[in-house]
Amino acid sequence: MVTLTPTTESEIFEAFLKLTQKIGVQEITFEKVAKEAKISIGSVRYHFAKPDRSLFQACIDYIFAHSHQYLEERLFTDRQDENFHPLLSYVNAMFEWIDLYPAHSGYLLFYYHMSSTEIAMAKTNADFLLRARLRTTSLLNEGIGLGFYAQDMNSKELSHRVHAILYGFCVIAITDRKDLQRLKKDCWETIRFFLNAKK
Repeated sequence: MVTLTPTTESEIFEAFLKLTQKIGVQEITFEKVAKEAKISIGSVRYHFAKPDRSLFQACIDYIFAHSHQYLEERLFTDRQDENFHPLLSYVNAMFEWIDLYPAHSGYLLFYYHMSSTEIAMAKTNADFLLRARLRTTSLLNEGIGLGFYAQDMNSKELSHRVHAILYGFCVIAITDRKDLQRLKKDCWETIRFFLNAKK
């Protein structure tokens, strides 16, 4: 589990995220966030009443950083295991993050939806997705180096498809949490099938 040092901002973000699950994004106000975080309304306004820094956008930046830290910590830990498989570890970490942080992952999906129609959000989302695809490429290259895949694999091209498979399954998992273990297994089997077919 990610342990971030609590700050007033992180407390505001966590309160905001709890409210997304309780009442929905459209119903959230600074007053409700302050009450949930048990801080003054002035503190919320101080941090997020600026035209260039909305709570809505700042919270997604917080989630991007939070998920990145979680995944990096998990991959670092898993690399200590002699049976480490880079892509499998990544799939497991993604599904664990979704399970452990339902409000974070749910808001991330909401943001993906909003970025399909809002230009400013689309730019931030495109940057995040590029970093995620680069991570997938790196993990696929690591898997090639460890002998899991053929040396002549085009990791850049294949990683785009692996990324699409993984994120498709994650969207399903975020919206239907009833059987995360089955979805995680199906996701990994689909990725393995795809990569083995490309050998």
